[in-house]
Amino acid sequence: MKIKTLKASQKTKRTPIGEIPVDWAVINLGKYIKEVSQRNSENGKPVTVLSVTNSQGFVSSEKYFDKQVYSKDLSNYKVIQKGQFAYNPSRINVGSIARLKAYDKGLLSPMYVVFEAAQELDCDFMEYWISSQYFRNMVKANTQGTVRNAVSFSALAEFLLRYPSLSEQKKIAEILASVDAVIDLTRAVIDQTKTVKKGLMQELLTRGIPGRHKRFKKTELGMIPEEWEVTKLQNICLRIQDGTHFSPKSKTGSRMYITSKNIRMGHMDFNNVSFISEKEHSEIYKRCPVKHGDILLTKDGAQAGNLAVNTLEEEFSLLSSVVMIRPNTNKVLSHYIFHFYSGNFGQDLISNEISGQAITRLTLDKVKNLPVIIPTLHEQSIMTSVFNFLDKNMERNRMILEELNRVKSALMQVLLSGQVRVRI
Repeated sequence: MKIKTLKASQKTKRTPIGEIPVDWAVINLGKYIKEVSQRNSENGKPVTVLSVTNSQGFVSSEKYFDKQVYSKDLSNYKVIQKGQFAYNPSRINVGSIARLKAYDKGLLSPMYVVFEAAQELDCDFMEYWISSQYFRNMVKANTQGTVRNAVSFSALAEFLLRYPSLSEQKKIAEILASVDAVIDLTRAVIDQTKTVKKGLMQELLTRGIPGRHKRFKKTELGMIPEEWEVTKLQNICLRIQDGTHFSPKSKTGSRMYITSKNIRMGHMDFNNVSFISEKEHSEIYKRCPVKHGDILLTKDGAQAGNLAVNTLEEEFSLLSSVVMIRPNTNKVLSHYIFHFYSGNFGQDLISNEISGQAITRLTLDKVKNLPVIIPTLHEQSIMTSVFNFLDKNMERNRMILEELNRVKSALMQVLLSGQVRVRI
């Protein structure tokens, strides 16, 4: 599909919301949308009660909340048909607005606003418009300073829309849908790779390399090959140590200060890293001298259980919310430990040891006493090679997905504003 850039020499016109192509218009959204308030006259017949979320769009209320949160009497609930839009007036500011596509019909709480688009407004175009940054800015402008961050239908109807011809609306939506198709495919590849890795880990960590083992034994962690062992983490490590229990006084300096916020599952995140002075770092580093290849495990707070292998050669300081694990490489490989505890089986072992309500916590002693399955070094090497390959594949596709989302965002900006025109 060909796209041509709107050149400076082409005619534009000024509007209250900026320059637009001369053959576009600026309209109030209410010109082409209509509120729908059909009530559930068939109370008692099985119709799915829905909710609108800011991440998944329409979802079954009962499945989403894992219980019934809606009223037993559904007679006053609103009916929404496939292709119509709905939003929660008090949550539209966080993106709780969507178009119904997965269900032919549903019911919504009376608090929701349901509306439909006229034939002059393409529904696909409208769907992209309500997910645009411009729309989010309009919502923000209409809710700032109000007691409740709510947008009524009458307020929504006053929103200004850059309005191209219906044929151009359809072309714009087609282009964005083609990008969405690639995004969905990339997500599917990532999800499938996760499924493959999960299945492989379950098989390899309990049965070993296919065809290699004939005899198995029962252990506290289940059946494993007879040549393997189950032991405590501290028995196969040279050192297990958490970081400093005192917050550094310095706020600037040459040394990174790593906390639980910097440890994501599978990687270290340096986007919001802190720095401290060389002097304070030296004192902290004496206690916890992190080296390249050590495993970093978060033990406090919402991030408890995240693991990453340290890929840095340079020294850095560690807070007590993170534990440094240094395996004895004569017994176990760092990446094997990482994969063992980052998988579902290992994460369950960690979760069982986490305590606390206000602040969840994994104590240092509990980390040291975590059970672990130890295959032969040769099998560890084969397993980690397979798992690392799958992880790299997922990471590569995640990077592609991020780039696709950036491309989509940029395209939405220029196509929905008329800065770039489509060839019809």
